[in-house]
Amino acid sequence: MTDARAAVDRMLTRFGLAETPGTARLVDGAGTTPGSLLEAAEGLLRESWRGGDGRAPAAAALALMVLGLDTAARDDPSRARLVLHLQLADRTLAQVHGDFRTAPEVRHHLGAQTQHRPPDDLVAVAAVYPSGPAQQPFRPADPLEGRVAELLATLPPEDLSRPGLLARLAHSALVRYECGATEELPALWARAREAFEAVTPGHVDAPDAGRVAVLAGVARVRAHPRDREAVDVAVRGGRLALAAASGRTMGGLRDRHEMRSVHFALAVALMCTLPWAPARATIDEAMGHLEAYRAEGLPDEDGAYEVNAASLLAARAVVTWEVADAAEAERMLRALLERLPPGHPLLPHIAEKAAAVGELRGRMRLLPRALGSVATRFLPMMVRFAPALPPVRLRTPLPRGGVLTGPAPPPEPVPEPVPEAVPEPEAAPGPEPGDDAGDDLLTRFASAFPVPPDLQPLLRAVAKGPGTPQGIDPAFLADAERRLRGALERTEAGSPERAQTAGLLMALIAMRYTADQDAAVIEEAAALGDRVLAELPHGSPEHARLLLTSAPWQHMRAVLAMDAAALRACCAELRAALDLLPDDAPERAAGEAEYANALTNLAGLTQDPVLSAEARRRIADASRRVERTPGLTDLLGGMVASYGHWADYTDATVRGDGRAARAAEVAFAAEPGGEMPALRFEVARIAMADALEHHDWAAAADAAARALETLPSVASRALTREDRRAFVGGALLGRRYAMAHLRTDGGDPAEAGRPDPLTGTSLGRTGCAAALAAGRPAQALALLEQGRAVLMGQDLEARADLTALSAAHPLLAREFSALAGRLRRAEAGEDFMERHVAAAEWEALLMRVRGTAGFERFLMPPTEREMRDVAAQGPVVAVNVDRLRCDAVVVTRERIFSVPLRELTEGQLALRAQEFLAAVSLPRNAPEEEHDRARELVLDTLAWLWRTVAEPVLTALGLTRPLPADAPASAAPRLWWSASGPLAYLPLHAAGLQRKHQLPDGRSVLDRVASSYTPTLRALRHARQVSSGRTGGRLLAVGRPTGTAGSAGASAREIAAIADALGGVRALEGEAATPERVLAALRTARWVHFACHGVSDPRDPSASRLLLHGGPLSAGDVSRQELLYAELAVLLACHTAHTGQLPDEAVHLASAFQTAGYPQVVGALWEADDAVSALLAARLYAALRAPAPGAVAPADAGRALNHVARALRTRYARSPAVWAPFVHIGR
Repeated sequence: MTDARAAVDRMLTRFGLAETPGTARLVDGAGTTPGSLLEAAEGLLRESWRGGDGRAPAAAALALMVLGLDTAARDDPSRARLVLHLQLADRTLAQVHGDFRTAPEVRHHLGAQTQHRPPDDLVAVAAVYPSGPAQQPFRPADPLEGRVAELLATLPPEDLSRPGLLARLAHSALVRYECGATEELPALWARAREAFEAVTPGHVDAPDAGRVAVLAGVARVRAHPRDREAVDVAVRGGRLALAAASGRTMGGLRDRHEMRSVHFALAVALMCTLPWAPARATIDEAMGHLEAYRAEGLPDEDGAYEVNAASLLAARAVVTWEVADAAEAERMLRALLERLPPGHPLLPHIAEKAAAVGELRGRMRLLPRALGSVATRFLPMMVRFAPALPPVRLRTPLPRGGVLTGPAPPPEPVPEPVPEAVPEPEAAPGPEPGDDAGDDLLTRFASAFPVPPDLQPLLRAVAKGPGTPQGIDPAFLADAERRLRGALERTEAGSPERAQTAGLLMALIAMRYTADQDAAVIEEAAALGDRVLAELPHGSPEHARLLLTSAPWQHMRAVLAMDAAALRACCAELRAALDLLPDDAPERAAGEAEYANALTNLAGLTQDPVLSAEARRRIADASRRVERTPGLTDLLGGMVASYGHWADYTDATVRGDGRAARAAEVAFAAEPGGEMPALRFEVARIAMADALEHHDWAAAADAAARALETLPSVASRALTREDRRAFVGGALLGRRYAMAHLRTDGGDPAEAGRPDPLTGTSLGRTGCAAALAAGRPAQALALLEQGRAVLMGQDLEARADLTALSAAHPLLAREFSALAGRLRRAEAGEDFMERHVAAAEWEALLMRVRGTAGFERFLMPPTEREMRDVAAQGPVVAVNVDRLRCDAVVVTRERIFSVPLRELTEGQLALRAQEFLAAVSLPRNAPEEEHDRARELVLDTLAWLWRTVAEPVLTALGLTRPLPADAPASAAPRLWWSASGPLAYLPLHAAGLQRKHQLPDGRSVLDRVASSYTPTLRALRHARQVSSGRTGGRLLAVGRPTGTAGSAGASAREIAAIADALGGVRALEGEAATPERVLAALRTARWVHFACHGVSDPRDPSASRLLLHGGPLSAGDVSRQELLYAELAVLLACHTAHTGQLPDEAVHLASAFQTAGYPQVVGALWEADDAVSALLAARLYAALRAPAPGAVAPADAGRALNHVARALRTRYARSPAVWAPFVHIGR
């Protein structure tokens, strides 16, 4: 399978799209070079523009452009074209097919093209200019416009991105021209005409090119009244724009703003023809487009419709000599003169035209029929434009008088750069005694939405959740849902109790949507509401109240299905239900807000500006109602505020007001998100996405910090480990794309719309990249720390070093230890209430400890100083991999700094990782030539890792000289790698030029440093704390036959080698090596060695396991242990250090042993031959056995492993499987 085919298949599967034959043909014909990918993408885009559901070819084109950007060299001359076509594909999906799901990823990719490039670099220009801010009146031209012209000169004549760039340049020139810069007219006309001539009718940019052709043609005619060519271009441009806009499917919807603007443009273009050809048919056609413009938009407050309609009526009066048309034209103009405010820029023009129409009426009374001289005199006056029309006159209604007539506003001040400072996080305050605000809130909630008395406790649990603020524990939801369904069946059909119980059950069902974003859950909740509503008398108070309760789910069902008719019916039912309730009913405020939100979404679906204005008015009314109702501000204030920002954004979008839409986005991003951590998390993540789209890197980093602060609460200890893992996965990789299951035409519906775990990014990595783009390396590292190994961090908290706490507060330390054990037991049990209670007590205990002097930062994220202290024994290098940019954040005792990895991209790394994993997973019985190719690929990957990652980092640290060949193990400087994303699958410790003839040069990590790995700085600090002072313990070797037909195989040789090297080893082999006996023996084991096979489970890494007699020993089983004598675990079974589908969580067998207490673990990234494992074990233990000059201490297995790997590489240079898979994790 080619890379192009794999990329397209992955994209189509993620979005649930079925491949068309045309798509398959073009994808299969794509090559590997950027040029061939571009050629295929252009064919796919043309296929998508032919009509029908063209989402699949557009999505395929997008996938090919992402592939091209990931694989092309940084300085490839085709990169700018790849960037432009990526945006073409994204615009096609959104503007032609109404599918906006790729927008966030595309914005992320575009941001990546600006990193490490000057703003005027052509690639950065291609990424920024097409979607940048529009030209504003009375503002200077964008400095990038000159570079855009240079970019256009590099594009082939038939390049599909040319029309859009030319149209945007022409639009900017038009705004400046209409603001008085008459020198812009030649460039405006030339660019608009070129855009129009280059575009085809189905092109995604055809409406823009057509519209700007109209506007440029009209501007040209105003300056050159005899230019018939300009009139012809304007009319043809208008017809092109209208045909293109009308032909868009938009997922069954219409973009009313676009339709409105093209109707107006065509009407104006047709008016321009009248001085040459004053035909009644042309006038009527123009009038029809003006009427369509009015029907699609807001009331004509600024006269755009009236002044032009009056002109057309007057023109028709001249042509037909109909006095009634002239009278109506004069009435409209006189009324407009009265209505427009003083100082409005159109007033002089309207007054002049009104006088001319009045004179025309006088002539009509005197003459029985039109004379040619009269028509010659009056017709130009009726249809001509004002000599100096104000800005944006031909595109949108005028703003209020005087807004655009004053001098240009002064430039906005540029804030001085603020030096980075990472403040010390404040300790969390302890709970106030007697704090019952939450209970008061719930009491008000219960009184506003009454339920039967026996269900009041359940209402409280649903609203608050037992022991967890977000209340979305799946185990709790399942139990509560079972109880409520039973209660519902026991109630009588049509009774108020049944309606109240159904309302609570609907809320409970819908809470599952918060957990997994499965829209089928919304359908289930709405269907329940439909069923119980049908049992109630229509118009009764119970029917009205249940309708209000079920409205959010019926509303959401219609929105997810993009069903405007269903949403319209939902709005009507909501309004009817509200009208049945007394004005002071407690549920009225929430109902009014829900009604306003439904109107907002209906306005968005139908692009109806009248509805969007009504929605804004309604939400303002609901907000005032909440404010004046005692107790409702705390309960509903946050929801109503969010609805208000959404209404403002929708209204601005429908009206085409980009500045107002941006202001609404900023206002929403500033919302704190209320009390619920899950809501605060989502609001902060949305704010981060918004900031990334606008390249506000500092704001994006700060929003990521706000989101990550809530992550431990969102993944509360009250949840099972599996549920916590699922929550963290959704939080870090992103939610399922909305509407994914409803728009599935192929692939697996359960997986449709989910982010790709290997190629997807994560919240912590994106926040880190944004902070680095903002020049904040310390904050970047802190964000990466918070966003990685969340579950492992929670486990390590419960195993913290309590030496200082025991000395100062022994009772608190004992309580801490006891509660930590209780949490571990609760996690392994089935009693979810015990988990919730224990988790609540744990949070309360942490607050108590932090409230004592000297322990304010107990178990809190490390400060900058604490992070630097971790690097006391050697630098720590956290390699951040994100679509935006890739960097190494280096921590030393003195400072934290970043090393940009300019030649590394997240997508390229993912492709390399996929190829590498396939090569090292080749079956042993594969043909020898396949093994040869696999070895070459591994060596190529190691060389690539050296060039792109390792060498820049070591050079920045001054580690540029290789170790002498005879250097003892203790001479190697230490370095810890913390890899993220796809890099977690690759052997950084073995990166280098490793072919035999290259080894004398010493250009490899093995020749410069002794590498270790750590998931996070917190994990490394914990490993050093818990290992200090440990003595005693036994040496344990565990073996299970690894040979064929049950023979001992190499496992026996491994254990024998250990016994020879160390002596005094307790061995559990064969039938004696059961999981139960091994777990018991681990409690007293100082060193442990496993000589058996292992299995890595990519979907559930905690189920990864060592294969023992009588059953597996899973990572989950090991991580729940607390081993007091542990010092070193050696796991040479396959994939023991191989992470699963959440690479940033570092959940694998090696990390499980580290969590259980082993500060050092030696594991394998991929499967190693049994004989190789035995050879490595013998040499490793020999190196650790006895002190000798230059030897390492037994506690320093990292240097010992590096020394052994170098020796094995010298002997087996052509076989990287002998020396490259093995890694040291820990201190």
